[in-house]
Amino acid sequence: MPGFGEARVPDGFGYSAVDYAGVIGQQLDELAIRTAHLVVHDFGGPWGLTWAADNPGRVGSVTLLNTGVWLGYRWHWAARAYRIPVVGELTK
Repeated sequence: MPGFGEARVPDGFGYSAVDYAGVIGQQLDELAIRTAHLVVHDFGGPWGLTWAADNPGRVGSVTLLNTGVWLGYRWHWAARAYRIPVVGELTK
């Protein structure tokens, strides 16, 4: 996923669940996968659930592992640092 490991980050990418859900949708479309059985973990939970909520006809099943979804969640101090351009890259 963009921004993880050495993965490239597209210009204008916002690092939101909606942005990552869009990546999931693009990847499934490129692979011509019409129905997905999602198994999502950690950060992938909100991303996968966002994609699933926007594409209910394409969801075969959903399995959540070690994830949570908190409406209005405020990032913890380290996650806030990761989100700052340049500073985030230096925290690797």
